Amino acid sequence: ERADGRANRGIRKRTGFCHRHAGVLYSQRFMTDWLKSPRAVGLAHFLPTIIILTISFFLDPDPSGMGTHQQLGLNPCSFWLWFEMPCPVCGMTTTFSHMAHFQIEKGISNQPFGVVLFLGMVMVLLASVIDIFTGRGLLQQMYRWVLSREKLFIWSMIFGLFLGWVHKICLVGSFPW
Repeated sequence: ERADGRANRGIRKRTGFCHRHAGVLYSQRFMTDWLKSPRAVGLAHFLPTIIILTISFFLDPDPSGMGTHQQLGLNPCSFWLWFEMPCPVCGMTTTFSHMAHFQIEKGISNQPFGVVLFLGMVMVLLASVIDIFTGRGLLQQMYRWVLSREKLFIWSMIFGLFLGWVHKICLVGSFPW
């Protein structure tokens, strides 16, 4: 103890070392530091994006412009069955499949907002590969950029989704009015 009666914990706070639990503290610190590292963030983003893009490549785009998701064993769109009009994300899987097959015009004409999301996923995939191999922290820089413009980003996504929905409604010719 120190002269003022408080326990001397300064060394443990600064170094993270405690002779009793040195192994536990070291492993916790190592895991925490590693999980925050650009390589770990890159790996955590690489796996889901490569899976989604690979699945998109192996799906055959439905010629009707929607319904490609049924190849994954999913049910037909409930929104379409109930309201006889496309839902806001109608055609996204088909657009992803078109884009994965480099059928860019078909992807744009089917669901333009799906193209934006697909390109965003490709950007995340590329940044994650760079982060895994170099540890540059591109994903963390991208997130900081998005967070610095959070409201603009969110409203742009909502507006893009709405415009894509209107486009799909006009394309299908199923007007709610």
